Amino acid sequence: MPLWPRQVNEFLVVDDGSRTAARALALADLEFDSARVLVQSRPLSVAAVEGSDGTLLLGYPVAIRSNQVDAVQQDHYFPSRFRTPIVHSMPPDDASLILMDANDQLRKISLSDVHRLYYPNRLGLMDRGGLMVRRIQSCWKVPCGPGGLPVRPGGAGHQAVTEVD
Repeated sequence: MPLWPRQVNEFLVVDDGSRTAARALALADLEFDSARVLVQSRPLSVAAVEGSDGTLLLGYPVAIRSNQVDAVQQDHYFPSRFRTPIVHSMPPDDASLILMDANDQLRKISLSDVHRLYYPNRLGLMDRGGLMVRRIQSCWKVPCGPGGLPVRPGGAGHQAVTEVD
């Protein structure tokens, strides 16, 4: 992932050899076969979640869930502090972020594993520049890989909640 944050597109893509279509999220500079793309949009509510291990997840944040017993009954609404364009630090709570991918599948991510959450399609020029400066500062503390994110031992690389071949 480059230091400059890129926008995210959502696609409705026709599956090869079938009459079905699937939705997918992808960074804006990735190319799709235009013959397979039915619809393309750039939703404001899609978030990018930078993991503390260097992963990048794309999806729609829907809830903060407690990791305690009976967590299903203790779902919290999605707090407004997590709706700002960039959230640089997560609370030290014993909770998880629930992220929904383009095909409505939910993924639970521990808040302790989240380095930063931001909404790439809402970022203005100053927000993007500030985020780039923070990423550069992070590289001084922890060496960066070829993509620009700090590389931590055992990192799984970059992935999206919804991946498209």
